[in-house]
Amino acid sequence: MFVTQIMKRDVYTAHPWDKLSRVQRVMREHNIGFVPVVTDGVVVGVLTDRDLLMRGRQVGPEPKRRRVADVMTKAVVACHDNDELPAVLERMANAHVRRLPVLTHARQARLVGVVSIDDLACLVEDCNLVHRILRTQPAAVSSVEPAPIPEGTVLH
Repeated sequence: MFVTQIMKRDVYTAHPWDKLSRVQRVMREHNIGFVPVVTDGVVVGVLTDRDLLMRGRQVGPEPKRRRVADVMTKAVVACHDNDELPAVLERMANAHVRRLPVLTHARQARLVGVVSIDDLACLVEDCNLVHRILRTQPAAVSSVEPAPIPEGTVLH
């Protein structure tokens, strides 16, 4: 089974210079814990609920002037649309993350969705691997080449 069969295709995105308070409001209103951050069609980071809790109150200017770039995770770990589920789970486990942007497997990789551990948990046979992912602490830094995404998907 491929990741495209279970991923979410309707993805909210943000720009690094969006006001953090606006993106936080959208995340809260739509119960979103993970937002890819894009500029000029390239994924340049992600904003997670954890970023907001850990860094949201500690950095940058006064709260109303903070931008997404002030607290986002700049190192992006992603998977590709032709990845099979065991490979996606392994990537999550190795990177200590619970959500991944899904990119096309092409030279100009584009964002096509997001997959979370919740999407995968009920489908996998290796419960030990899911358990390992859920119990691990987030990695400090991991990286993948920034990937362009289609224009017009930026949240504003």
